[in-house]
Amino acid sequence: MPSNRALAVRASLLVLLVLCLVGLAVLWKAYGPGDVAGFKELVARTRISVRELSAWCVLACVFLASVLSVPLGAIIVASSLLLGPWLGIIHTLLGTTLGAICSYSIGNYLGHEGLRHFGGERINQVSRRLAERGLLAVIIIRMLPIAPFAVVNMIAGASHLRFKDFVLGSILGMLPGTVLIAFSVDQLQRWLSR
Repeated sequence: MPSNRALAVRASLLVLLVLCLVGLAVLWKAYGPGDVAGFKELVARTRISVRELSAWCVLACVFLASVLSVPLGAIIVASSLLLGPWLGIIHTLLGTTLGAICSYSIGNYLGHEGLRHFGGERINQVSRRLAERGLLAVIIIRMLPIAPFAVVNMIAGASHLRFKDFVLGSILGMLPGTVLIAFSVDQLQRWLSR
């Protein structure tokens, strides 16, 4: 069992990491493109042919964006614009699932004890209740934009959620929104290019 000092260090690291990710999300919100024209300009400046990049490179970019707390909607839109709807969906789901696993693992390393130490027994009770609902809880969390993607993943890792429920729930929860956004972006892009 880790000492109180080790638990305090882990809890402090968890808080610092969450604050950094929230800060990155705020910066994206403040300085990222705020409208369609700004996003269109950003895409035009960064548009590259998929043939010039390997699938692994595109997947790595999506993975990195999800770990760095770029909003999930922005990742889906960018992937769909650059790759088209089908490849965008595949790369988004694979990359963000790998990013979610990475963030979950960080939260799991920081541990249940660190979460309990930081949040108290009430947070621990909430964590156990979420774990009881497992798969369904993760699906619902994925469908609701309640917090930055990476932060939710780390908290899930530090909670009592089982890894299997987290991964499967993440995929099932992200799938409808990803498909809807990808095909909406495709339709919008076709309409704008007329």
